[in-house]
Amino acid sequence: MVPQPLLAVSVTAALSLLGDSMLYAVLPTYYPEWGLPLFGVGIILSVNRFIRLISNPVAGRWFQRAGPRIPFLTGAFGAVLTTGAYALVHGLVPFIISRLAWGCCWSLIRLGGYTAVLEFSTAGTRGRFMGIFSGVSRLGSLAGTLLGGLLADLVGPRPALGLFTLATAGGGVLAWAGLRGAGSGAGWKAPAADHQPPPGIALRWEASYPVYLAGFVSGFLGPGLVTSTLGLVLRESTGGIAGIATLTGALLATRWAIDLGFSPTAGYLSDRLGRLRVALAALGAFGAALGALGFIRFLPLVLLAAVLAYLADVALAVVLDALAGDLAPVGARAWAMSVYATFKDLGSASGPLLGYALIGWLGLAGGYILGIGLAGAAALSLAVKSTSLLAAVEHQQGAHHDG
Repeated sequence: MVPQPLLAVSVTAALSLLGDSMLYAVLPTYYPEWGLPLFGVGIILSVNRFIRLISNPVAGRWFQRAGPRIPFLTGAFGAVLTTGAYALVHGLVPFIISRLAWGCCWSLIRLGGYTAVLEFSTAGTRGRFMGIFSGVSRLGSLAGTLLGGLLADLVGPRPALGLFTLATAGGGVLAWAGLRGAGSGAGWKAPAADHQPPPGIALRWEASYPVYLAGFVSGFLGPGLVTSTLGLVLRESTGGIAGIATLTGALLATRWAIDLGFSPTAGYLSDRLGRLRVALAALGAFGAALGALGFIRFLPLVLLAAVLAYLADVALAVVLDALAGDLAPVGARAWAMSVYATFKDLGSASGPLLGYALIGWLGLAGGYILGIGLAGAAALSLAVKSTSLLAAVEHQQGAHHDG
């Protein structure tokens, strides 16, 4: 049974993602509607990730000081304003400001989801609950990509974003109503008056760095490298025939559908089989998929490799989210999860930049060789540090029970 506050947080996160995901589908085509230059499209679709490198730690501090409810609701209602702004702004600078504000809002919303999972789960349900949060929230990405593109073609992008603003406002109201009185335990209640975590628990770098490294790799490979270069792979695999954009969009929508359907399963498997086993299997599958995408140009195999990459991406993200939660100190969960989220965002922001730089230098295979190397490095660090990781997890679980 999914706790009602966690479900409210997940649905609110899904509705907040409608406008953001719609932009990825329509902005490359409709950018003249906003008076944007073509180069501005790339800036607008990336600045929200870079600002999170700053806003994530700030959000973590706010959660530690104020508890999660007010920061999460601020993010939820802030998303209403940013989605509405997309429908109203004109010109590059106002649009960039709106996207920067959205990045800050998502830092608050995502961290609220993480802390809700940690609050309402046990060690035996954390993976499944993290998968439920991921799957339900990414339903908003799926709807924003597919429904947003359809509505933009039918009524225009600005009216479509207006409708999504109303839906996002509904999410804010749902969060406000669903979280009243929520959180009687650590993580969803206001912290002690001194606002300071116990000495030494904010970051246990020796135990946590393999997970943070793997989080960076997860962000780099999935949201970064594969998502940004898949169109190039398909163009080379088909000889540049018409319909590449449609095929790319369909595969990207498949990724969100896989997230919705497979995330809870991946989390459940990590609860039963162990986080490290599932993470290592996902990294191995990711490496195999990257090899196929980098070097094979037979379209059916490329499509299968893309689906395998998406399955591995979803499994790895959910398992690492849960493992980071296992390692988060009881008195500093929000801060620890904000640091982990920053590593993920650093990977997703740098993936397109480094990937395309290597592609320009070594060809398309070059970017994927880098991805294979990073997957191997993450797997090696998790395997070598498995003993200390398991010990740290057991220590945190003992501290939680003692508290």
